[in-house]
Amino acid sequence: MDDRPLEQASFDQTTREASPDPATAAEAAFPWPPGPRLSTLDALGETIRRSLLEPTRFFRAMPVSSPLGPAVVYYLLLAVAGAGITLFWGTVFASFVAPGSFLAVLLGVGDGDFGARLVGFLLSPLSSLVFLGIAALIVHVGLVIFRGAHNGLGATLRALAYTGATQLFVVVPLIGTFAAMAWWFVLAVIGLREVHGTTTGRALAAILAPAIALFVLGVILAGLAALVTLAA
Repeated sequence: MDDRPLEQASFDQTTREASPDPATAAEAAFPWPPGPRLSTLDALGETIRRSLLEPTRFFRAMPVSSPLGPAVVYYLLLAVAGAGITLFWGTVFASFVAPGSFLAVLLGVGDGDFGARLVGFLLSPLSSLVFLGIAALIVHVGLVIFRGAHNGLGATLRALAYTGATQLFVVVPLIGTFAAMAWWFVLAVIGLREVHGTTTGRALAAILAPAIALFVLGVILAGLAALVTLAA
């Protein structure tokens, strides 16, 4: 039994309390994966809201060294939701838009074959996962080149995974596709900047440089193909 005066005992008890671990506090403040205080749906909704509307605070709170699984699951959930919305609109507009046109691609109609659209939806988890992995690898190489990679590849993958909510913008036909691409770009730059503690310019360069390089390579290959066709 503590026989010290009450005031002294209370003071000592307070000072013995462990100060919260910063990493644990960050994980508690981050809405995903769901914790004991939030249901899965509430956590999903809060993560979507904060990532879209408060990206700087959101990515700043993201635990850099947390497991990859929850981030990948979050990304796949939204990728499948986006693919489902695209399948719906593609089916709706299939009767009004000429299949195979650029507009048909933007509206999810494709070549007009419902079976092909359905297969694309069913394969969306796999294709989205492959895209995320390749995008994270390419962008991380860009960060290394521009000296902005202050954390590992896992941090880059997590940052890109938590931009997944932009895929829900396709709920608005046509305009939503362009809005999704534009806001994804903004979130990706902010996310990479925050999780790697780098500058906006270096995060921007890490995304733009590979995109420009791929575009130039595509133009060169298209030019070579045209020359081969003319020569034949």
